Amino acid sequence: MRCPKRTQKTVSWIGAKARGQHTIFNPNGLQKTAFTGAIPRCLMPRGTIVVETLFPDQFNQPLDLIDYERWHEYRRSLHMVLGPNGRLWFANEQGANLIMPSLDLSACEKDTPIRISFAWDAYQKRSWLSAEDLATGQIYSKTIKTAYAIPMDDVARVLFGKDCQSITPAVSALFVSDQVEKLGYASGLSSGALVDTENGPTPIEKLAHGDLVVTQDSDLSPLVALIQSEVPNFGSYRCVELRQPFQNLTQTLSVSKDTHILTGGIDTEYQFGCESVSLRAEHIAPFVPHSQVSGAPVATRYHLILQNSGAFKVAGISVLSLTARHNTRDIDLHSRTRLSHLDTNQLTHLQASTPRLLHEHEATALLSDRYL
Repeated sequence: MRCPKRTQKTVSWIGAKARGQHTIFNPNGLQKTAFTGAIPRCLMPRGTIVVETLFPDQFNQPLDLIDYERWHEYRRSLHMVLGPNGRLWFANEQGANLIMPSLDLSACEKDTPIRISFAWDAYQKRSWLSAEDLATGQIYSKTIKTAYAIPMDDVARVLFGKDCQSITPAVSALFVSDQVEKLGYASGLSSGALVDTENGPTPIEKLAHGDLVVTQDSDLSPLVALIQSEVPNFGSYRCVELRQPFQNLTQTLSVSKDTHILTGGIDTEYQFGCESVSLRAEHIAPFVPHSQVSGAPVATRYHLILQNSGAFKVAGISVLSLTARHNTRDIDLHSRTRLSHLDTNQLTHLQASTPRLLHEHEATALLSDRYL
């Protein structure tokens, strides 16, 4: 099989699998109606495979994440392995063509979730092996100056475990796109979330550069950028609902699990020695009556970057704005992120200190005293 001619057609996410959720695959895009035909036997000249797993605290043997081999017309194999020394390996073998890059992840926090991605573009002859530490937001990436297309039916076989179980139990979720996906900064709120602005509550998706947004301290801060992302509503990407009137919410919000929400009070100052702390939305959700997960297979999220980094007010609560967590001086890395369209000079000053983020057990202790 040869790569198809380059076209302008864009589909993006075509497959998703996660614990506790049904595996889905649609070559026309997950946002389309259910696909019932035969999976096309064609090459994907570009694409991204994303794996979510837990970075082990201690392990003596290499940890297999993807282990797929098949012979059909020629030898095909996909392997992803995390070594005890913290080095990640990915191998894509298509007949006589083999690419096997590695990435050093020894600096990642142990016993925390990570999101690994392998992206390729056979037209540009570039591949990228990347990882995001979901505990700190730190991004690691390596560019390889070669790429080989991957058969779409092989990707589907990996997802559904056709012929053999190719995804090991260490993998909590796996996603596939037919495009080279950007890295990081996918947290945020769904459309319709009313953000307080100089002109009153405004749906977040309607905000534009320069709009004045009300901050946690009731000041006004110019909006630097509205960051929009589309991700599978699976795994750690999955949305949670925060229902009004919990914590003085004036509307029910659908947010990503890793959205940071600020809270304060006498109890936070007493327990943590600071006026306010931030909580991940996934740690708040268990305390919200009838909290549920949105069922759409693809979620569109919006988040704000403010000139004065801090929190902005939305629907009665304060949400921490995005700040640059990667090395903006690394031009190659910056070009791979969802902030790549922004001038790095706009982001340097955003790498400021943020309110303390509570661990899950700390968030549980704080909210249990308040609401149980």
